[in-house]
Amino acid sequence: MPHLRRRARIFVVDDEHLIASTTALILSHYGFDAVFFTSPLDALLAARLDAPDLLVSDIVMPQISGILLAIRMQACCPGCRVLLFSGQWVRSSKLAHFAHLNWPTCTSPDVRIRGWTGGIRWNYLK
Repeated sequence: MPHLRRRARIFVVDDEHLIASTTALILSHYGFDAVFFTSPLDALLAARLDAPDLLVSDIVMPQISGILLAIRMQACCPGCRVLLFSGQWVRSSKLAHFAHLNWPTCTSPDVRIRGWTGGIRWNYLK
């Protein structure tokens, strides 16, 4: 019997429906099990039932920030990787409050990063 590999489960969270749904659709097209949420609190509830491998989240949202969502997500799902993004300028001082988490960051729009996130290959292009 052939070994079946589970597709990586990705939670996409953005309070803007079009951004969340389109991002999840694109990731699904590339073979990921992508689910979108417009509420970070709904994403946390869903994670307790079926933990994601990766959280892709906006930073600036009305209920809780993507940063707080990431902290809570990693508390309930320790194996979950996190990719935060924002279409809004986020103050460095806001991010500095979370420096103790030792998360890698890239805040320059001119940077091209190529890397690996767990077993998931990503190309970050800005």
